[in-house]
Amino acid sequence: MSNEAKVSELKAVYKLAIETRNFEITQLINRNNFFMLFQGVLLAAVFSNQAPKPIVEFIICFSGILISGHQIKVAAGAKYWQEWWELKTSEIEDKLKETIGKENFIPLFSLEKGEETEEFKEKVRAKIEKAESKFLEIDFNKIIITKYSVS
Repeated sequence: MSNEAKVSELKAVYKLAIETRNFEITQLINRNNFFMLFQGVLLAAVFSNQAPKPIVEFIICFSGILISGHQIKVAAGAKYWQEWWELKTSEIEDKLKETIGKENFIPLFSLEKGEETEEFKEKVRAKIEKAESKFLEIDFNKIIITKYSVS
C-alpha cells in the first residue's frame, strides 16, 4: 500500500471516529432530554395533586428517584463510549503523525505531555478568567476552572 493511500485511509477512519464521538455526545443529550421529560411529568403530577394522598405521592417520588438512577447509569455509559472514541481517535492521530510527519499535523485529542500542553492549559485559563466577565459569570468561571468531571 502506498503512503498516499495509507494517509487517505487513516484520514477517513479519523473522520469517522470524530463523527462517532460527536454522535455519542448528541445521543447523550437526546437521552437526557427523554429522562427529563419523564421527570417533568412526575413533578407535574406531584404539583397537580389537589388532595393529599401520601401513598400516591410516595410512589411518584420513588419513581422519580428510580428514573434519576437510570439516567445516571445511561449518562455514565455514554461517557464511557465518548472516552472510548476519543482514545481511538487519539491512536489514529498518532498513526497519522507518524505517516504525515509531526510538523504537518495538528492533533486534537493526543496532546503530548510537557511544556506545550501546560502552555495551552494556561491559555484556556486566561481566556476563562478574562476581566470582561459579567457579574454572575465570575462564580461560574471558578467552577469551570476547577474542571470537574462531566460524568
